[in-house]
Amino acid sequence: MNGSRQIIHLSAFITFIIFFTASNAQPSNKNEYQVTIQNLTVQISDRGNVTGIWIGTKKERIAVNAFNELAGCRIDGKVIVKKLPSGGIEFSKTLINDSLHTSCLFKERFIPAPKTGSIRWEFEIYGREQSWGTSINTVFNYPSTKETRFWTTWGGPQYDKNSIDSDLLQRVSLLQPQSEKTKNEGSFPKMDDWADPLVAMPFSKATYYFGAPFLEYENPRIAFIPFQHNLFSIPLCSILEEKRDIGLTIALSPDDKIIDLYMQTSEDGSVSFNRLHNRISKEKPLTFALDLVAGESDWRGGLKWMSNRYPSYFNPVNPAVSKVGGTGAYSNHFTSFDTDKMKKMAFTVNWQASFDFPYMGMFLPPVKGDVKWKRYSNGMISVNQLNDYAGEMKEKGFYVFNYFNVTEFGANIKPLSDSINTKAGADGWKNANDYLYTNLSSAILRIPREMNLSSSIYSKSKIAGMHYTWGDGVILDCGDPVYKNFLLAQARRHVNEISNSFGICIDRMDWLRFFNEQADDSISWYRGKPVRSLINSWKQLMNDLGPIFHNAGKSILVNNHDKRIDLMQQVDGIFDEFTYAGSPLNTTAFLCINKPALGWTEGASNITRVGGDNFFQKYLYMGVYPMCPFPGNDHSIQPDSAIDKLYLDYGPLMLAMKEKKWVLEPHVVTVKDNAAKANIFAIPAGLFVPVVYAKKGVNTVNITVKHMGAKEITSCMVYHPGKEKASILPFKRNKNIISIDVPIERGCGIVVLNR
Repeated sequence: MNGSRQIIHLSAFITFIIFFTASNAQPSNKNEYQVTIQNLTVQISDRGNVTGIWIGTKKERIAVNAFNELAGCRIDGKVIVKKLPSGGIEFSKTLINDSLHTSCLFKERFIPAPKTGSIRWEFEIYGREQSWGTSINTVFNYPSTKETRFWTTWGGPQYDKNSIDSDLLQRVSLLQPQSEKTKNEGSFPKMDDWADPLVAMPFSKATYYFGAPFLEYENPRIAFIPFQHNLFSIPLCSILEEKRDIGLTIALSPDDKIIDLYMQTSEDGSVSFNRLHNRISKEKPLTFALDLVAGESDWRGGLKWMSNRYPSYFNPVNPAVSKVGGTGAYSNHFTSFDTDKMKKMAFTVNWQASFDFPYMGMFLPPVKGDVKWKRYSNGMISVNQLNDYAGEMKEKGFYVFNYFNVTEFGANIKPLSDSINTKAGADGWKNANDYLYTNLSSAILRIPREMNLSSSIYSKSKIAGMHYTWGDGVILDCGDPVYKNFLLAQARRHVNEISNSFGICIDRMDWLRFFNEQADDSISWYRGKPVRSLINSWKQLMNDLGPIFHNAGKSILVNNHDKRIDLMQQVDGIFDEFTYAGSPLNTTAFLCINKPALGWTEGASNITRVGGDNFFQKYLYMGVYPMCPFPGNDHSIQPDSAIDKLYLDYGPLMLAMKEKKWVLEPHVVTVKDNAAKANIFAIPAGLFVPVVYAKKGVNTVNITVKHMGAKEITSCMVYHPGKEKASILPFKRNKNIISIDVPIERGCGIVVLNR
């Protein structure tokens, strides 16, 4: 939230390729094996490589080749094959790394998992000598044709605009700025333009980073902002064949100890998942898993499987958080405002702007509830006042989340010197320098000598010194035991003393990309040495911090610069600072298919640049709420008569979307002749179907909803911008299929199907 923006450029990186095969014939020779579930058969060679897959009820053969590899390693000796009681197959092999003069035992298993509808592919790595690391790659080579489509949870589809037809190009990049013609940089859309992420694309040469680009000392990308389209937020991809209505999803487990991951694709149908910075050691084996899932030719199927298989990452711990879905604010405004007007704008949440604390990290000083302290900005405040404000907002029907941060600490921090007062006693908290060096110095994240700081936006950061941040605070490692305990104590005070607050929102997760070279988490290996990854620090902290809030009926939101599903297990929703840019809107939406997703509106120009209808329709399409104009908003949109009117126009449409969850049944909603875009969500009343971006001149759009709950639908309503009330809409039903002619106004018609 705090700090300057930084434009991120894709850096080249040489990687390995991954590949898979599908088949349903009998083994071609006695040295091959098969593992089967109802709609999928995988054929494996005696060296543990997938050599074929048969997919779908017709068991259509796809010629695929897939394998795992450790970069720079070769198989030494015989591969031992063992049949498992479950019907699976295990392969054991020794891998030699000649350049590092080391080796490991590599075991992989293919296991039928009919209960989850997949074939599980697990592997383990046992080191034998000294610890070491290398890229751990899963490789699939798919026989792609011009009809084959690829999909993942991307910030924006990557494509070569010269290799796809104009209709497909229009579908994926429909939204263009009104004031500026969009320019493509090679195959990549402009970073601040939205591209439709629900359109599967032909295979292309591309690199996708899991959540954020991995840390490189040569280009550390300090203060990273997730504007890039080449990010993906959930480690899966789906390969789709529309004519045969079959699809295959490759889904990596979010339970794995993934430090860094990137995916590469090529035009010929190859896909590779490459895991970086894991430690191979004899003390602790590495374990990874992925699943092969067969389905129909719809991106929804793979995402549905993933969310059902790993519900703790996709569902909020506190279900009550669904109530906070609505437009939000980031304000420290304590005076009165027009309550009725804000409700009509679907306003729900204020993430209380981050200036109530005396300095970053000391969110609630150790004083009694009625004792005031000097706020970081201006004025005085107390715990009681914070609680009273949250109570007043709750009485009006709104929710307050307090600011929290687990990586940034202090203000105006100076290098350690003899002037530090280590005997300040009970008042030691008042001086950030005294408190840091007396109590938390072990958590300071030091800057390695190899790191290039030439592009850093924080001028006080020096080699071998501390990472500085906004307000001249410094970066601490939340995995440090002392600092972790400090944060947990802060959390307990929030729960006990600000009872009217709905919870906290945690800011600035961009620092989780870094490593602490003065610590060892026994898992990570970076640049030839043991380190502690702040990814692991976060996970360990949240295992303890999450229950503190959840057991008290409170919730946790995050501003997650690092867009990774495996960081979401204790998180109830997202208040994202960057959704106005396009890519973060998409990655946030995918992480929140069952959680509230709130986005940021930096200013009126975010809306006027693309036009009001374009702006709001992409949010409705993705199930995300934009920030609204609110008095006192910090570095975000302010009240303005023209902009306020747009929010009032779209307020009823956004209110109708409250408590949404994505419906992920394959082919659940279709639009005739691609005359518009449509998505579908479950809401308490029934189904919410945003029909948006209708083609110019189109006045009516026919949609089909194919859903098991169609028999329960009793009425159909349509909302249009600028109209407070919905209109009754006729519909046709044939068993589980509903057909609706949707009238279009201002490019959209928002359909609600009531049970």
